[in-house]
Amino acid sequence: MADIQINCTNKNDTFSDHTGITHLGGPNGRWKKEQIIFSLNERSNTYFTVIDDIRLDINIYLQGYGVHLRAHANGVWNDLLLKLPRCPVPEERAMA
Repeated sequence: MADIQINCTNKNDTFSDHTGITHLGGPNGRWKKEQIIFSLNERSNTYFTVIDDIRLDINIYLQGYGVHLRAHANGVWNDLLLKLPRCPVPEERAMA
């Protein structure tokens, strides 16, 4: 099981809170939110971020209208994932 650091996110234009997060990224890549949720459910990886020198674990957060990812520390859920910078988006390749 790998412990993967997340240091950026991408959000859609519809929602400005954690429900709008579509991708998360780190030094080893960028993943769709659904891929990370699957990995957490399978217990194949753990994810975390560091903000203000505090480690925040990233876990599945169930809300009335869906499954999302949020950070928490000391047993308290928070919206600090929203403070992470935007991940660079890979350039689309033109079709030949």
